[in-house]
Amino acid sequence: MKAYKVYSVIILLIVIISSFIIVSSQSSEDVIGTNSTITQLLGEIVYLYDHGVNVSQLVNKLNYAVKLEQEGNITASSLIISQLQENISALMPSAESNYYKIIALKIIEIILLLSIPVLTYVFLPRIYLSIWYRSRRKWLVKKK
Repeated sequence: MKAYKVYSVIILLIVIISSFIIVSSQSSEDVIGTNSTITQLLGEIVYLYDHGVNVSQLVNKLNYAVKLEQEGNITASSLIISQLQENISALMPSAESNYYKIIALKIIEIILLLSIPVLTYVFLPRIYLSIWYRSRRKWLVKKK
C-alpha cells in the first residue's frame, strides 16, 4: 500500500511540473513567435555574429524594440526595427569578407604553429654549435 502512495505522489508531481513547463514554453513562443520580423532579424544578427561582426549594438536595439513592443508602444518598436533592418542590410556585404579574413588568419596561425617544431629541429643544433664555437674560440690547447 505504501509503494502505491509513493508512486501516485511522484506521478502527481510529474504532471504538475510538466504543466508548468508547457505553460512557460507557450508564453516564450508567444513573445518571439508572433512577430516574424523579430525572429528574422534575430536570425540575421546570429549570422552576422557567426561571421565575426560586432553585433552588440544591434542586440541592444533589438532587445529595446522587443521591450517597447511588450509595453504596447508598437510605433516606436516598428521604427527601431526598420532602423535595425537598414543597419543589418548594410553590414551583410562586409560579413562575408570579414569571415574570409578570419579564416585566412586562422590558417596562417595554424601553419605557423605547425612550423615551430620543424624550425626548432633544424635551427636549434646550429644555434647551439655556433654559440659553443664562439664561447671557446680563445681557448688554447697546451702540449704536455
